[in-house]
Amino acid sequence: MRPRSTRKRDADPIAAVAHAAAMEHALADAGVTLEQVHHGDGVATWHVMARAVRRGFGIRAGLEDTTKLPDGRLAVDNAWLVRLAAEMLAGENRDLGEGARRRS
Repeated sequence: MRPRSTRKRDADPIAAVAHAAAMEHALADAGVTLEQVHHGDGVATWHVMARAVRRGFGIRAGLEDTTKLPDGRLAVDNAWLVRLAAEMLAGENRDLGEGARRRS
């Protein structure tokens, strides 16, 4: 069995968003019509999820994706990350850092 890589994938927000777009197009080109749920890695998580929300896709956030808030600070707990993601879906958090600053 090949060992799993521990290398972070798409940690750069620009690369992560481009990768999400490429994956979206690959699925569409293949005729896949299931709902898409987007998530990222590290701080890029918030950029990938913001793009997903703008495009009407689902998102996923939690400690398995990032330990950082949109402004780069460490999240207090998993619930904080999930709450910020829920605010994004509800349209309450258009600015990636807004929710994090409100709780400062």
